[in-house]
Amino acid sequence: MVKCPLPSWCQVNNLPNLLYFVGAHVIVGCKNEDKMTEELELMKSLSKTKLDVIVKHLDLASFKSIREFAEKINSGMD
Repeated sequence: MVKCPLPSWCQVNNLPNLLYFVGAHVIVGCKNEDKMTEELELMKSLSKTKLDVIVKHLDLASFKSIREFAEKINSGMD
């Protein structure tokens, strides 16, 4: 069995991170943008390729937040 060379936080159980490392365009919705931005900087420092990740606020407990997030995504991230 081959051991995954990626850090444990970037394995298959964390799909956005895995997609990020293979060069996919990833949109991350999160409640705490500051914390996610810190994680994103860590991921960028570990990657050898230019990665395309957008971080936007999303609170799944708020229908207003969900609608605003969806509108941003559908409008092309203005």
